[in-house]
Amino acid sequence: MAKFEHYVDNTHRLFRQIMDDSNRGRYDAELWKYCKGYTERKTIEKLVRFVDDMLRLAALDVAGKTVLDAGCGFGRVALVLAAMGAQKVYGIDITLRRLNTFQQIIQDLQLEQTLTAEYKSVDDTGYPDGFFDLVLSIEAVSHYNDIDAFFREAARVLKPGGVLLIADGNNGRNPRIAIFTKQVWNRFENGPVGEVHGHTVTQSYREIRRNIIAEHFPTLSGEEMDELARRTSYMDREQVIQAAQNYIATRVLPDSLYDPNRCPVDPRTGAVIERLFDPFELARYLQQFGFRARAVAYLGGASGNPLLRAANFIFQALSPITMRLAPSFRIVAVKETPR
Repeated sequence: MAKFEHYVDNTHRLFRQIMDDSNRGRYDAELWKYCKGYTERKTIEKLVRFVDDMLRLAALDVAGKTVLDAGCGFGRVALVLAAMGAQKVYGIDITLRRLNTFQQIIQDLQLEQTLTAEYKSVDDTGYPDGFFDLVLSIEAVSHYNDIDAFFREAARVLKPGGVLLIADGNNGRNPRIAIFTKQVWNRFENGPVGEVHGHTVTQSYREIRRNIIAEHFPTLSGEEMDELARRTSYMDREQVIQAAQNYIATRVLPDSLYDPNRCPVDPRTGAVIERLFDPFELARYLQQFGFRARAVAYLGGASGNPLLRAANFIFQALSPITMRLAPSFRIVAVKETPR
């Protein structure tokens, strides 16, 4: 308990400095929404407990360890790990506005010896083989475009016996979550714009593809542009352009149609909005990449409520039964030691 209180004290001190009103205008405005309440100790306790519970699930003490936070965002988890005594935490992300803010935070708090934030893809980090003790993917794996490439990269950069920890809320075994997530997919692909289950659609992917086609092939009719946009789902910008060129040359329309059971792709970046995973299948799949993995249901408990924490313990013990009810899941994957 004394250790936990120490972690909370360290993290709370950092966030009081970060969230000071004097930093408004210097940091991305979304930080104040994303980290709402982080000047309050109770909120920080919840954040630290969330991270501590994951580490306990893996029976891992992060003190003195080298960690990769794959999809670090504003660095919330990385800052907790630093407060817990990690030797070095490397945060990587491709969302520049969040990453730039995290880099500025590191500089402002003079944490360069402990924290690094870099613009890198999770499937091609450039770090040496066997460099990390722990790789974290917190509410991020659902957004990776190439899951296989990430798993290969995680296996490469982890030391033998190192741990890959995944926490995610896109539990495909939960019917309610599956329904909501597919509604999000449809809105991002087809519109209309507006709010949908905590997400904001500012422009549908189909409209973005139509604009790409109109920009490069303005002589096409409006009907042709509409049909090409409809038939180029799951394509990025270059693929959309190539498909339109092929149509002009051959008059054969592409056939990449939207599937309501498949996560759409942002044509600007190739990123996905929210995947759905069967946690047990994902854990088994990790074995192909040299991991020994297990999936557990996660009910909650980071708030410290003793009844909820007890319920979560039971949920995890009965994961094969309770996963359908769980709002999220955890995967602990240990890199096998070569024989």
